[in-house]
Amino acid sequence: MLSIARKQSRALALAPVAAMHRTVTRPGRLAASLLAALLAAAVLPAVAQSTSRTDTITYEDNFGAWVIGQPKKSTNVDTGLVENETVYDAATALPIRTYNFGKLQQTLTYHADGTLATESDGRDTPTFNTTVSFSNWKRGLPQRIEFPTGHYRSMWVDNYGLIRSVREENGYLTCYAFDAMGRLARIEYPSETQNSVCDASAWNNLVRSFQQTNVAEFGLTAGHWREFVQTGRGVKATYYDAMWRPVLTRTYDLDDRNALSQTVTRYDANGQPVFQSYPTRALINDFKQALPGTRTTYDALGRTTRVEQDAESDLGGLVVSTTEYLSGFKTKTTNPRGKATTTEYLTYDEPTTEMPILIAHPSGVFTDIARDKFGKPTILARSDASVSAVRTYAYNAAQELCRVVEPETGATLSGYDAAGNLAWSAAGLRFDTACNANGNTAEILARKVTRDYDQRNRITQLTFADNRGNTSYTYYPDGQQNVLTVNNGDGNTVSTNYQYNRRRLLTSEQLTWSAIAWAVTYGYNNNGHLANQGYPAGLTIDYAPNALGQATKAGTYATGVTYHPNGAIAGFTYGNGIVHSLTQNARQLPLRSRDADADNAAIPL
Repeated sequence: MLSIARKQSRALALAPVAAMHRTVTRPGRLAASLLAALLAAAVLPAVAQSTSRTDTITYEDNFGAWVIGQPKKSTNVDTGLVENETVYDAATALPIRTYNFGKLQQTLTYHADGTLATESDGRDTPTFNTTVSFSNWKRGLPQRIEFPTGHYRSMWVDNYGLIRSVREENGYLTCYAFDAMGRLARIEYPSETQNSVCDASAWNNLVRSFQQTNVAEFGLTAGHWREFVQTGRGVKATYYDAMWRPVLTRTYDLDDRNALSQTVTRYDANGQPVFQSYPTRALINDFKQALPGTRTTYDALGRTTRVEQDAESDLGGLVVSTTEYLSGFKTKTTNPRGKATTTEYLTYDEPTTEMPILIAHPSGVFTDIARDKFGKPTILARSDASVSAVRTYAYNAAQELCRVVEPETGATLSGYDAAGNLAWSAAGLRFDTACNANGNTAEILARKVTRDYDQRNRITQLTFADNRGNTSYTYYPDGQQNVLTVNNGDGNTVSTNYQYNRRRLLTSEQLTWSAIAWAVTYGYNNNGHLANQGYPAGLTIDYAPNALGQATKAGTYATGVTYHPNGAIAGFTYGNGIVHSLTQNARQLPLRSRDADADNAAIPL
């Protein structure tokens, strides 16, 4: 039960609400034996393991601004820690600063009309600017975003609030068109020759239509809706039932019937998918016709209880997995081989399966996970009757992971900057090494790896304790990697330069060391699919992709590539004439891989 009490003052009132008390039950396996041993070894702090949690939430009322009930602060009573806090402007009641566990997350300012003007992270200072500015707002969207590096991104928003174009930081423009209902109808990509221009000279437009048809097809009555998304000669068609649920999806190359792939989906009365077909090229006259695939059963609460997959005859034609929901908030999943896994969860006032605390695997293997008041793991132990492996985790005052202890590598410590970026780490330390805010002890310094970041929180420098492998990073204005330089010591510096086209697809990467320069290039067709690849010795591999982007060859090394409906390669011919084929089982998993010569004689492997 959550009750709210507010005390009124002149203009601003703050009052804590009644405590929320959350209680769960945890198993005693870990606490009884393993936990005691870990505490005795000083791996964990000597704090009691609890199964409940109490939080208090305070709210802010700003009567002068006619705003009440804004969440102000959430405090965990058990630890006394403030989990999150928001500071509001006294005049406007708009949030201006947010904190998590006392650490500043962001600082906000606003225009006179209340739209967001700037956002800064915790590293922002008078000498280090991390402020992102937002301006020229229209229909709730900023048409200009300026970054602290001096670059900006802009967009054109029409009177309906639709984004008509986006100019990214390099000046490359992507344009969008919409139908009369505001649905995306076309994407036009940047010109490869002119800045701030969209055209189709280099790239095929993506064209999308959503239409109602007066023709019955695929078991759907006249009047149903269908969607076509086309790039060049490649098409994805989706057909919807009367409730606008996709029941049939077809992807195909208009020039190659053998590239067709179709999937069918059927639903129960609650709108949950109960059947998903395997991809197929079979003739589909009715989406309700019998097809191989996967069937799903749900309980009254909409939880999956049974999954059936059509399978090979030697498996009885069907493989089944089941899920049971046991008392004590546990799930038991049994796979098709009859092996069961039972999982117990930590949950407070709302049911969730995000925090498992005990997993009972087949063959008597267990995974125990101890968690703190906030749900973060502190111990992860995997064991059977004879052996166990234990990993422990510790956190700093801001609840950031600061230590991991593993049996293979000992302790790994971590530190963070004011924006939450990983600033340094040190691995291979003694298992009892405590978290260290600055990482400045002799033991840590001998193994310390530091990281520097730019104003947009992109890593710029990676430095090792012995200065071997130090790496620097530079970026294009939009954040794509530009140059990566690695100093391996003794003057051995290797750099890799990356280049991209205006769709920001990688076109080349050149590795340079001393007088050696090796380049790999990438070419694309009008659909944006990888069409060829060049290597340092001058070799070029042509892939000749179909309209769906599937390679049909690899130079002269492999030709005549064909595909199964699920996208797996079905066969090709090697450059020496040997024919490769891959057959699949009923579940479309690999069954047999075969290479044969011109007389169809199998080649020994």
